[in-house]
Amino acid sequence: MERIGRVTERNIKATDGTGRATERNQSDGKNRQSDGKKLQSDGWNWQSDGKKHQSDGWNWHSDGKKHQSDGWNWQSDGKKSE
Repeated sequence: MERIGRVTERNIKATDGTGRATERNQSDGKNRQSDGKKLQSDGWNWQSDGKKHQSDGWNWHSDGKKHQSDGWNWQSDGKKSE
């Protein structure tokens, strides 16, 4: 198998500081935890609920909606209000 200076087709196991084993599958450049979710490799912060938070300047709440990053308050109906 040819090596191109990066790890492919191999899972590297490590601990995340909580004693749980995590897996990083480096073949696609993503960092994957034991639950299979992506963390931060694409510039997003993935929380344990699988939603994206704050990496694009938006605050993503648990309802998956954006709030306040453009100076507007986004209500639950998706409309802007001052």
